[in-house]
Amino acid sequence: MEKNTHSHKGIKILAIIGSVFLILLIGIFILLKLTFLKTFPTFCGEVEIGKWYDIPVKSAKSSDGSEWHGIFRKGSENKVIVYFFGGGVSITGETSEAGKNFFETTVFGQDFVAQGGIGSKVDENQFKDWTFIVVPYASGDFHSGPGEYH
Repeated sequence: MEKNTHSHKGIKILAIIGSVFLILLIGIFILLKLTFLKTFPTFCGEVEIGKWYDIPVKSAKSSDGSEWHGIFRKGSENKVIVYFFGGGVSITGETSEAGKNFFETTVFGQDFVAQGGIGSKVDENQFKDWTFIVVPYASGDFHSGPGEYH
């Protein structure tokens, strides 16, 4: 009888640990979907003021070969910001070949970044009601195009 009681306690402890682990995984997934895994709906005609959209650009690619997209939000004011953002730069053969060690190589996670800072909707932001055309950085070229390094 005593062994059976210990078995039931062990099973209960494992069930509790499994439940806590599952809750943590779900919480982490939700947090990631609200941040770095966030994606906006694809623009296709009608837009809602204040809502962010991905704008696919036919044949545009990030430097890693993945699909690239611009980002758009229609504001309620008749003012526009063309927002170039991202990070890093490729200025030599070494930095070009090193890719993500020196610059953003994809637009992954940049939807989340666009809606922060000057793109945020906080009351203190003087640009919160402006229209945004966002050009995420994903190639290390300072948005200057498909040049070649020799």
